Amino acid sequence: MKIIRVDNELDIPKYKQIVGSVEKAILKGVLKKGDRLPSINKVRVQFDLSRDTVMLAYNELKGRGIIHSIAGKGYFVKSENVRVKQKFFLMFDELNAFKEELYNAFLEHLPEDTNIEMYFHHFNYELFSKLIYDNLGNYSTYIILPANLKNTAPVIANLPEDKVYILDQLPPDLKQYPAIYQNFFKDIYDGLSEL
Repeated sequence: MKIIRVDNELDIPKYKQIVGSVEKAILKGVLKKGDRLPSINKVRVQFDLSRDTVMLAYNELKGRGIIHSIAGKGYFVKSENVRVKQKFFLMFDELNAFKEELYNAFLEHLPEDTNIEMYFHHFNYELFSKLIYDNLGNYSTYIILPANLKNTAPVIANLPEDKVYILDQLPPDLKQYPAIYQNFFKDIYDGLSEL
């Protein structure tokens, strides 16, 4: 069975056809965990597509955790769970009762076809950087709690800006990202002003 099929007559974007082909091959058992996918160039030439079209498909599959790439070797099946539509990278500073409650809230309110992988940087800049660099392109969304670490912006800038969300504190150099945080200074000021 051919792994990838692209039909120019279909009214479905070609990159979505590639994604669907890989999903179907996994569901039918043609592709299994560890199997290599056809190279980007092979797919591009076979179906007369742009490199960007094939990359878009492979990056979507990669962001969902279905495939992964090994530099110089190609793309391989990482997971046979094609039901995962979004894969979240969630990085906290440490595990405590507040973070556990926050994590459970994520689990409770996200759809079933979502996968969350949690990491901790333990206020260690080198660990923080390594976790980001090791996971570039592996997730559809990155939720990061940088805490009081300094100079995190250059590391976070390696991630797609539209896929990053900052939690808990918003350092000035991360203001370009959507964020959920408590403005303690304003809350204290407003509270004292009311009194």
